Amino acid sequence: MLKERVKSLALFLLFALSIYLMKELWASDLIMTLKNDSQTENTILDTAPVIAPKTIIYGFGSGTYSAVFFDKYGTWESLKIDLKSFLNADKKVEIVDQEIYENAKSLRSLELQFPYELTLGDLEEVLNQETNQKNEDNQRFNTLLIVSGKAKSIYLKGKDQYILLNGETRFDSVDPEIFEAEKNETTRYKTVEAIYKLKNILSTGEVRYDDNLQIVPIGAAEERSAITVAPEYNIRDDGVLRELVTQYFGTHIVKKLVDIDGSLVYLYGYGEKSLKVSQNGEIEFKSKIQNVPLKTISLHEALLLSINFMDRFGGIPEGLQLLNYEYTIQDEAPAYQLNFSLSLNHQKIDGETAVPGIQMTLIGGQVTEYKRYILLPVSELQRDTLASGVQTMDWLINSNFVSTLGPNYLNDHPELQNASLQEGSRNLLYHILQSINSFESLYYLNDTNYQALIPVWKIGFDQYLYYFDLNSGQVIKTERKAD
Repeated sequence: MLKERVKSLALFLLFALSIYLMKELWASDLIMTLKNDSQTENTILDTAPVIAPKTIIYGFGSGTYSAVFFDKYGTWESLKIDLKSFLNADKKVEIVDQEIYENAKSLRSLELQFPYELTLGDLEEVLNQETNQKNEDNQRFNTLLIVSGKAKSIYLKGKDQYILLNGETRFDSVDPEIFEAEKNETTRYKTVEAIYKLKNILSTGEVRYDDNLQIVPIGAAEERSAITVAPEYNIRDDGVLRELVTQYFGTHIVKKLVDIDGSLVYLYGYGEKSLKVSQNGEIEFKSKIQNVPLKTISLHEALLLSINFMDRFGGIPEGLQLLNYEYTIQDEAPAYQLNFSLSLNHQKIDGETAVPGIQMTLIGGQVTEYKRYILLPVSELQRDTLASGVQTMDWLINSNFVSTLGPNYLNDHPELQNASLQEGSRNLLYHILQSINSFESLYYLNDTNYQALIPVWKIGFDQYLYYFDLNSGQVIKTERKAD
C-alpha cells in the first residue's frame, strides 16, 4: 500500500514538474521573441513612411489645385530633411485666423492632411530625431501647410485653430514637388464656392452662408478599372497553412481546432498563444503576456515594435500607412491600438465588411494582438464603355439626385420639404451642393458575390457619405456619419 502511494506521489510530482518546465520554456521563448522585438532599431529605422498624410493637396495658385490620396510622388519623403531642420531650430508661434490660412493655401502651396491628430513632439519622434517638445503643452493638429517660395514658416491646422510657426529653415523641396504634380496630374480641383458660386444665391434675409472651401474635381474622373483580388493566405492550401503555423510557433506542438464559422484555430501551450485563419484569408494572432516586465513606450516606439513584428510575421505590405491609433491604459500598463490601412495603385482601400489592413495591440511594449488581412491583385475587369469618361461631379449628382441624394437631404431638412424631387429642382440642388464637406478617391472592396476592388469617389454631403461607382455612376454605399 505504501509503495502504491509513493508511486502516485512520484507521478504527481513528475506531472507538476512537466507543467512547470513547459511554462518556463514558453516564457523563455516569449521573452526571447520580445527581446528581438525590442531590437527593432537594428533592422528598421524609419517610421516616416508609415506616419504619412492621407491626402496631399498641391496648390498651383489662383485657387486651382490637384489632390492625391496616397503619396504617389514621394512628397512626404522629400520634405523630411527640411522639416527636420525646421523643427530642430528656434520657432516663433503665432495664432492666426482661418482667412489667413485659406489665403496662404490658395497660393502655390502644399497641404498635408493626416488621418489623426499629432503634436510637434510626435512629429519629431517619427522623423527620427530627439524631441524637446512637451506633447501635453502643444496644440494638436492634423493638417500641415507649407507655402512655396522663400518663406521660412509652416501652418498647422487643428480643431478650430490655426497656428503659424516662423522658423529659420527654408523649404527648398516644396517647389519641385508642386511642379511634378502640376506636370503629371490631369485632374484639377477648385473649391465648391469657386465652381458653383452658391454663397450669394442661398444667402437671403437673416440666413447667411459662408464660402464652401471644400475642393472637388472640375473634370471627369481618371479612368480606372475594377480589379479582382485574392487573399494573401488560402485556407484550403495545406502547404501554406503549415508554413504559416511554423512561422508563428516554430517546431512546437500545437492543437488544431475548427471554429463554427469554418475558421482554423491553432493553440499553443495552455492557450498562451493562438492563431486563427479565417475563410477569407484574414489571420489573427494573440499572445498572453506572462513574467515579462511591462514598460512605458512612446508612439514612435510602438510603431517601431509594430513594424518589426510585421516584418517577421508576414512581411511589411506595400502602401502601408497608419490610419489611426488609440492610447489607453490596460492591466495598469500603457497600451496602443494601431490601425494600418493599405493602398493599391496609389489608391486607398475601403470596404463593407472586412477592410484590408493590419491592426495591432501593444500592452506595456509587448504585442498582444495582431490582425492581418491583405489582398493581392489578380486581374483587371472590363470597364463599362457606356459610362467611360462621363463621371464628372455634376453627372454623378444628377444621376443620383432623385433616388438618393434628394430624399436623404430632405429627411434631415424638413424646412425644404416643399422642394420638388424632380430633376432640376434648383433650390434643393443648390443646398445639396453647398453641403459638400469631404472628397476622396479610393477603391471599394465588393465582396458580396466576388472579391473585386471598385474605383469610387467617396463624397460627403451634409450628414452622409456616398460611395459613387465610377464605372456605373451609381451610389453603391450610403453611410450616415456618426454624431
